[in-house]
Amino acid sequence: MGLNLQKKVRQLRLLLWKLIHYSRHKMLQAKGGSLLCNNCTGAMVLHDYGIRFATPTVNLAIKVSDYIELLSNLDYYLLADFQDVTDVYKRRYPVGLLGGRITVHFIHYKSFEEGVAVWKRRISRLDKNNISIVLVQRKGTTEEQLKQFDNLPYDNKVALVNRPMPGIRCAYVIPGFEKEESLGQIIDYVGRFGKRYYDYFPWHKFILRQR
Repeated sequence: MGLNLQKKVRQLRLLLWKLIHYSRHKMLQAKGGSLLCNNCTGAMVLHDYGIRFATPTVNLAIKVSDYIELLSNLDYYLLADFQDVTDVYKRRYPVGLLGGRITVHFIHYKSFEEGVAVWKRRISRLDKNNISIVLVQRKGTTEEQLKQFDNLPYDNKVALVNRPMPGIRCAYVIPGFEKEESLGQIIDYVGRFGKRYYDYFPWHKFILRQR
């Protein structure tokens, strides 16, 4: 298959998958609410469904232990200040320390100031009475951390994991990573029709379960 034909096939697959998302996004937009996630998966899902970013956890990453701390004391951290610790981590992107405890990697921001400004702006949109919570298992995530997440007092939450975990009530297995230590890049494409690994999860039903 020539390169031009391959490109056209990929574009057709993406268009088909976008049409599937579009068929659902109107009812999700009407539902409103907010979605928190520990990495970029949440932002990509919101983008796929055309839902406004009514959440500060967009275009960034937070390690699982810090994410659980954030969710455990959400009201406190939503009002907390950031410290610029980019020089400490020496990454190609800015890094902030929230409330002296939580490290936020502003992966898709050009500067620390921009990341913090966007974080604060989107906090103003957060609907804490209509919220969905997502944890994406990453390398190093322990079963104890997943249990802690499972016990958090949020009605609508899910932990996306790489294998069955009977002891975790909110666990949902994303296939394709069973032989790995944890989930891999679930934002990667899989199959023929523009589907990503994270699309194995029924996002539209999950978001519609928001109170």
